Amino acid sequence: MDPWQRLVLDDILGVRDDGMWAAFETCTVVQRQNGKGAIIEAIELAGLFLLGEYLILHSAHEYKTAQEAFLRIKALIEGCPDLSRHVKVIREANGEQQVILMSGARLRFVARSKGSGRGFSGQRNILDESFALTRTQLAALLPTMSAQQNPQMNLFSTVPDADTAPVPEEAVLPMVHERAVAALESGRPGRLAYHDWSAPRGVDPTDPQWWYETNPALGIRIAEDYVAAEAAALGERKFGTERLGIWDDPKGLAWLVIPEVDWLAASDPDSAALDPVGFAVVLSTDRQWASICAAGAREDGLLHVTVVDRREGTGWVIPRLRELVEKWRAELFGQYGTLNDKLATSAA
Repeated sequence: MDPWQRLVLDDILGVRDDGMWAAFETCTVVQRQNGKGAIIEAIELAGLFLLGEYLILHSAHEYKTAQEAFLRIKALIEGCPDLSRHVKVIREANGEQQVILMSGARLRFVARSKGSGRGFSGQRNILDESFALTRTQLAALLPTMSAQQNPQMNLFSTVPDADTAPVPEEAVLPMVHERAVAALESGRPGRLAYHDWSAPRGVDPTDPQWWYETNPALGIRIAEDYVAAEAAALGERKFGTERLGIWDDPKGLAWLVIPEVDWLAASDPDSAALDPVGFAVVLSTDRQWASICAAGAREDGLLHVTVVDRREGTGWVIPRLRELVEKWRAELFGQYGTLNDKLATSAA
């Protein structure tokens, strides 16, 4: 294993003086193709063949991801006689992928859902691709570990992409990240072991130093010229997430298009728009939040732009727009032009 992989594995499997795991919960965040899968495989093989763990549950956000992990561990076991001689059966049927030893110990692979994991009382839960893990899914797994003598939960992931991650209220990984930052600041980690190869917001994504800082396998199994090509193809924001592991603002208020310093520098508390104004409605990608914005000319001819209202959900938007249109001589703008006729139809 690479030095960084050994470091993570040593910390995950660290024990206290009483023989219990030092960490009940572990979380490893690193970019794709760096080798987190090898850490998972080492933990699973150790649990099965060395540590006597009788049920290890490996879950991923999609069936195909769990299936790929199963095929890799199957090949490792079948390719090593010292391991395969302890195997009773390897089941490959859909939904039943698992390795069963002569001792009765099992390693089972499942795709996560709000009910997957219920009924299984495992000593170890490995939650791969935790960027998609929700609190509802976690609630199906955690109670099953409460009666275990020495359980452990292992999260592995890349940094979440704001465009595809669960809604903030359901997302687990950002919550774990915030707890880790708070633990670092307080010096009280509790029973959380956290490893994260992420660049801070605001770094220069073209600086190769940050490529190496955030990708421990760069120069080993990832080529620098490939990362350079990736940066050109993905663009700054996506490259920052996928290759540099830059987290979005913890409160979901990341400055994704206009830098915060530029926006604040342009603010004017005394600015006001003259009648008429234009309104625009914007929905978040998950359709959980809506915003109404306004723009209009000022007395000096410059443009005034402001956020009029922002709330959770979408049911409030049309009634609020009716209020605004009645107050202002307004045009409503959307993807396909003005929305005044559509608003009138909806209101009717």
